[in-house]
Amino acid sequence: MERKTLLYKTGVEYGDYTINHVQECSHGCKYPCYAFLMAKRFGKVKSYDEWIKADIVTNAIDLLKKEIPKFKDQNI
Repeated sequence: MERKTLLYKTGVEYGDYTINHVQECSHGCKYPCYAFLMAKRFGKVKSYDEWIKADIVTNAIDLLKKEIPKFKDQNI
């Protein structure tokens, strides 16, 4: 599994950006979460069984080497 980006702008009050190096989820919660429902809605996954088989983003290190320098001169 590869991605185009690894750093995401977030709206939570305790951070400006988030990083997620895993696609899908391995928690296996009893009830489907918002993240699963959105992934299913937008066609990222087809079923809950597919959702709970997490995949590591294989190009995570390469993405970070490319993306982190963009923030060097920013005050974040």
